[in-house]
Amino acid sequence: MKNKDVPIVINADRRSYFAQNYDAEGWKKIIKQLRENHEVYNPYTRNAIINDAFAAALIDRLDYEIVFDLLNYLSTEKLSYPEERERFPHR
Repeated sequence: MKNKDVPIVINADRRSYFAQNYDAEGWKKIIKQLRENHEVYNPYTRNAIINDAFAAALIDRLDYEIVFDLLNYLSTEKLSYPEERERFPHR
């Protein structure tokens, strides 16, 4: 990443198949970044963040309150699904 203040997302582009969880403070930093400028993360990474949050909540490793807080950033998302641009670049 070019900006050292942007929270690092592990396995961002899903180069490997595993879900990532963060501590509450890590999630809050990612959520803050998504609210301020979600486009610092590419669509695949934004999709991975959402999927990882739900996966962690499903096994009681993350409070759903944090998941729902994360989803609030979607009001600023321009893509109907964050990875849409990468899958369908002609749109």
